[in-house]
Amino acid sequence: MLGRENEDPNVGKRMILTVLISLGLLYGYTYFMHKYFPPPPTPQNQTSSVPNSSNVQNPSKEKAELAHPQSSQSLETWPEEKEITLETPLVKVTFSTLRASIKSLLLKESSFIRGDSVSLVQFQNPNVQPGAISRTSDFPTKSFLSYTLTEQGPNFVVFEAHSKKIKILKKFTLLENYGINLEIQFSNTRKKTYRFYRGYDLSIGSMKVSKKSAQNGSELDPLEVDYFLAGGNGAYLKKSIGKIKEHAVEDLEISWAGMKSKYFALVIKPIEGALASALITDVVEENFERYYTSGLRMGNLVLEPGETKKSSFFIFCGPKNYDLLKSFNDQLEAILDFNGIWGSLSQGLVIALHGINRLFRNYGLAIIILTLLLKLVFYPLSAISLKSMKEMQALKPQLDIIKTKYKSNPKKIQQETMALYKEHHIRPLAGCLPMLVQVPIFIAFYRVLMSSIELRGAHFLWINDLAKPDALFHVGTFSFNILPILNGLTMYWQQATTPTDPSQKSMKYIMPVMLTFLFYNLPSGLILYWFVTTLITALQQYQMKVKKPISSPPLALSKH
Repeated sequence: MLGRENEDPNVGKRMILTVLISLGLLYGYTYFMHKYFPPPPTPQNQTSSVPNSSNVQNPSKEKAELAHPQSSQSLETWPEEKEITLETPLVKVTFSTLRASIKSLLLKESSFIRGDSVSLVQFQNPNVQPGAISRTSDFPTKSFLSYTLTEQGPNFVVFEAHSKKIKILKKFTLLENYGINLEIQFSNTRKKTYRFYRGYDLSIGSMKVSKKSAQNGSELDPLEVDYFLAGGNGAYLKKSIGKIKEHAVEDLEISWAGMKSKYFALVIKPIEGALASALITDVVEENFERYYTSGLRMGNLVLEPGETKKSSFFIFCGPKNYDLLKSFNDQLEAILDFNGIWGSLSQGLVIALHGINRLFRNYGLAIIILTLLLKLVFYPLSAISLKSMKEMQALKPQLDIIKTKYKSNPKKIQQETMALYKEHHIRPLAGCLPMLVQVPIFIAFYRVLMSSIELRGAHFLWINDLAKPDALFHVGTFSFNILPILNGLTMYWQQATTPTDPSQKSMKYIMPVMLTFLFYNLPSGLILYWFVTTLITALQQYQMKVKKPISSPPLALSKH
């Protein structure tokens, strides 16, 4: 067996470098995407309108003002409210006669929703509840505070309200697979032409920033406002919650827009060829809580005397599941953000993970099996890396002689070292590059496991929820998570099987401890993947260590 004195100290450095590069790429990904690939700037002196419509008028040059949910009207002065509740096997929806909007939207227990139901309407203000029409300067909102329920069926409700000028009829129809259809009819009841110079605003809904808990996390916290531009092949854009400003209006032709949290999304899509002319966002502070709201501004509308026009919308309110979103054929799956550098990899891993789960009926096993398959695919690269390490270990005695002989001439040390590598057909980077090739796979798998709704509530061995830390027990607010500790111990063993320079010995202890703390509160599904990967890598290195070593060449130096 090759002794410690013949081991290459650079092996440990390369392993540490690879881990640090992986983590740097992982945590720097979001920053660099926002910095170098920002959304296109919003035109400053340009307005958009719905194309191909003879009834569209140029909007006023004056900036349209977004309705302030807090200042529109005090809830204490609203008319009397009536609630109507409809249910499907997947959702329970409560409609309000105030603004004819969705007051409560509960996702019921299903294959995606394990345990308690999930509420997607968190801000009880009729102005910003899904489906509410809020004011623009041309819209007589005071006449449409309260609607009348005119018709109800097993899966639909119809509301109506009117003023001296127009009548509005709204029909909500519950569909299967977390969908709701919304039809809005505008009728001109007078003998003069009625114009919505600035259209009307349709609320998508709101999401609240919760107080985070070490035990239950913040899976309903808003992450982004997402929207899909019209024209050509379209373009998926997003605005992180931290960049949302109060009362913002972006003039863009939009085919759909929505808000998403870690596992769930609310999306509204105009249908029948209609397009939104702007995206509106707002930040509302109420009762020491912060809410983010979003909506669509529909294009200008002209009603001739006695004329009725209808607009139709599709509302998605449910889990961010790839197959489910793709089934609507509206490019809603773009909200999963499988775009950019590693988007295709993430999409492929999602398909593979679901396929394996269909065979074994357990996502914990699916993660382990997919990890093993990935390690098998990359085994040739790993073998090259391990072989390169052993070859460099065999040259350790000669490298030490070179360093001793030319210790005052670093340039000569480098020349002699490279000459020695060339003589023995060794490529130093061969030990590092194969590991770096696997970094994109790790980042893609990280993105999948961090936001996969399928892991929510999924059990595996002692783990009650693969989407949360694997808390074995709690002491107050502290949870004892065993997987990160097992992963740290495995990483320590991996470091122990990796030859290190005495000066780098402390890293054998620092890296496992640092990564244990770094991973401690991450989802157990992600830690399971990392643990299996680390364990297999450690076993490969141990096999390399006990295998018959490559004999050291004669101690000869280059003569030039």
